[in-house]
Amino acid sequence: MSSSLSEDEFHRMQLQLIDLRTTNYELDGKCKKLERETIALNEKNESIDRQLQNANKAIQKSKKAKEVEVLLQENDNLQRKLLSQEDDFRLQNQTLMQELTALVATNEVLEKELKEVQSAKDSAVNTQNIDNTELEDEIRRLQAQNTVLQKNLTACQDRFDKLHDQLQKTESSTTGANENEESGQQEEDIGTELSPRALKVEDEVQVSSEEHGHEINVLKLQLDTELEEKRMLREKLATIENENKEKVDHLQEELDKTSEKLKKKQESFIHLQEEKEKLFKETNQKLEESQSSRDRDKIYYTDQINKLQQEIQRSKQSLEESHDSSDQTVKHLQSKLQTLQQQIDASDIVNSQKVKECSTKYEQQLEELGNKNSKLLLEKGDLVTQLQACKNANQETLDQLYALQQEREGHIQQWQEVNKVAEKRKSMLDELANKYQRDSASHQEKLRLMEEEQETEIRNLQDKLNAEHKRVIELEKMKSQFEEMKQQVSSLEEAKGWLERQLKETEEQFNLYKEQREAEMTEILQKHDIEIATLEEKYLTEKESVAEDHSSRINEYDEKERTLQTELDDEKKSRKAKTGIKRWCG
Repeated sequence: MSSSLSEDEFHRMQLQLIDLRTTNYELDGKCKKLERETIALNEKNESIDRQLQNANKAIQKSKKAKEVEVLLQENDNLQRKLLSQEDDFRLQNQTLMQELTALVATNEVLEKELKEVQSAKDSAVNTQNIDNTELEDEIRRLQAQNTVLQKNLTACQDRFDKLHDQLQKTESSTTGANENEESGQQEEDIGTELSPRALKVEDEVQVSSEEHGHEINVLKLQLDTELEEKRMLREKLATIENENKEKVDHLQEELDKTSEKLKKKQESFIHLQEEKEKLFKETNQKLEESQSSRDRDKIYYTDQINKLQQEIQRSKQSLEESHDSSDQTVKHLQSKLQTLQQQIDASDIVNSQKVKECSTKYEQQLEELGNKNSKLLLEKGDLVTQLQACKNANQETLDQLYALQQEREGHIQQWQEVNKVAEKRKSMLDELANKYQRDSASHQEKLRLMEEEQETEIRNLQDKLNAEHKRVIELEKMKSQFEEMKQQVSSLEEAKGWLERQLKETEEQFNLYKEQREAEMTEILQKHDIEIATLEEKYLTEKESVAEDHSSRINEYDEKERTLQTELDDEKKSRKAKTGIKRWCG
């Protein structure tokens, strides 16, 4: 049954393929016709594109009017900037002059202060010179007094030596009188007379020595005081000189800074004046160039406006021609639709649904084309109105160009209006070009999609036929494989018993191996416990030995600290005893 059914289906599929091929040939012919029409439409679109390019060129030329406006605005802005810069320069000049006057005044004040400081320094130097001369005179006087006193000291020393010699002589004479006890009364009287003389001489020597010592002490004190005063005066002079030097250096630095500031400001002032002159020259050149370019642009734009009017008329004609051609294409497509509908009615029942789908697609395409045609008509009306507005605007711009020589501001406003209209026109033309391109692209894409859909349908049918042939072949293969599988199942059942026996043997071997492993594990655990116990004992013994060593070291350190403390206490006690002895001795 399955083979007979497959043959019937195969015949049906062949019939369907024949019908599909016939419809495919018909659709190919239609597609070729549509391609020819699309080529014609593309040529028309190219001509329209050329017209659009010409219009864009005209618009670009009209853009130069904007550039003129921009130049005029830049000129006005430059003039305003010049005026503002002139005001800024004036303010800067005023501020610089004020700063210069202030700096000159401060410079004069500083010069006066410098003169005062220099005069004070000169007076201080003079006073110092006078004081130094007075001190030198006093030192000389004191040196002279010192020499005189030294001479007096030498004289006194000579006198003292003489008196000392006399005393020694008197003592020798007294000793000689004592030894010669057998001398007479006269010698005793002379000795008695000499002894009071010696005493008087000693008294006089003592008195004179005391007086000379007192005088010497007084003179030494005077010398020390005068030397101290001289040293103090020298220190004061040194401090005054340092202060004066610091003040002079500070004033000199301020003078240098002010002079540098003045130089910088003068340089900036000169630089600003140079920039001002350059800006004036540049602005004058730009004004002259802008005026000359304005005159040239007037002549150029009058010519361009005439050319634009001519191009607008040409674009009108081309739009009307394109509208007529689009109407013809719509009629042609409608006639083709009618023929396609007749062919669809004559086609088979199997392909009726597909043909209906194609017809609906074509109807949608026709509706879209109709809508696009209506949109194009509306856009045509808009373009006509815009062209009329452009004409009016161009006429207004011509009038305004003639009146531009008198009123500059009115000229700028009129050019702005012209630019706006030109921009609108350019945007509309760009939109039209884009729409034409989109329509042509959509037509081409739809045709391509139709061809691809037909090819895919044919391929799907061929794939289905091939798949059914493969299924028949696979069924035959499956039958042979089924018989082979039966034989394999019988052989597997035989092998199953053998595998079960081997499984039992392996289970028994596994149980034996498991018991052996458990016994080995218990032995290993016991050995491990014994090793852990021995290691713990060793660790405890080592810990105790380390603790004993640590405690012995701590005791040793404590003993050393105690001995050091006792030594320190002994040293402190000895020091206290030494200080007490020193105080007692002092």
